[in-house]
Amino acid sequence: MTRWVDQLRSLRVNVRPVFIGGCSRSGTTLLAAMLGSSPDIVTVPEAEFKWDALKDGSVFDGQVRLGRLLDFLAADPKFAYWDVALPRLVSGERDEQVPFAAVLSHLAASHAHAAGKPEATMWVDHTPGNIRYVSTLAEMFPAGRFVHIVRDGRGVASSVIPLDFGPNTVAEAADYWSSQVSMGLAATAHVGDERAATVRFEDLVQRPRAILTALCDHLGVAFDDGMLHRRDYRVQSYTADQHELVARPPDPLRSTAWRTALTPRDVEIFEARTGELLRYLGYVNDYGITARDLDKREHLTSASRSLARRLVTDRVRRYLRRRRPIRSAPSAATGVKSRATT
Repeated sequence: MTRWVDQLRSLRVNVRPVFIGGCSRSGTTLLAAMLGSSPDIVTVPEAEFKWDALKDGSVFDGQVRLGRLLDFLAADPKFAYWDVALPRLVSGERDEQVPFAAVLSHLAASHAHAAGKPEATMWVDHTPGNIRYVSTLAEMFPAGRFVHIVRDGRGVASSVIPLDFGPNTVAEAADYWSSQVSMGLAATAHVGDERAATVRFEDLVQRPRAILTALCDHLGVAFDDGMLHRRDYRVQSYTADQHELVARPPDPLRSTAWRTALTPRDVEIFEARTGELLRYLGYVNDYGITARDLDKREHLTSASRSLARRLVTDRVRRYLRRRRPIRSAPSAATGVKSRATT
């Protein structure tokens, strides 16, 4: 039996990675699904396990101990959506160390085969949090490219507030959007224009052909008409209700839907808390310098509403976890089916 560690160490990566990141609800999944409709590109499920493994200590100085990582992945219910059966390790392999980038590249190539795209030359990871760790990714993947997708923060606020995660109020959404977008701007400046591109969500849904053509040229891959009309990427079941629009053609009306979803006071509060960041990104402020932030009464009401809703949604999530069906997934240690919650 060929040792997996030897395969990883001899791996010659021909599939280049593209890491899409940005503030949640900015279109990371939509953009990845559009790119993944090309026969040359495979879009992998969100890979939050990258950061969990790094923070857990499974990765040190770019190297990963195989046994610990495979145990980690076997216990991660979201990894089941990669449709990859991880190998059995032969004697002595558990303590072997290999580059973490080689493992990720191997998993992406395996997912490409499972998705029916064995000839893909590029894989796309659209985990929004990628934008927080661009420097680490750039070091691990010298050939990697990065895309920062930006959306009008008022649109992000109207999209994220109704969900059962993230900010619960327009004030929280403003602070959240500002921090994430600022991090993305710093990250793209850090790696430079050659490796990073910025795409506006509004441009993508209004002029998809032009934006995707320019982006593909930047990434060094051919534009395919299927990106406009076809969606090969399968949205994971645990986010299906949040990404129901991904399977549809881009809707230009999504770029201004926040105007009916937010009240004028919501918009004013958002602009007061974000200053001129909207303008820096090419958006138009409605209130400008005159925007008024929360007064004391509004602040108390907002904080109370946020706390109450957080308590309710936490209870609902715990209830759903108990009630949600358990799906089968490949076991990391044995390659056989294990039971993992979604």
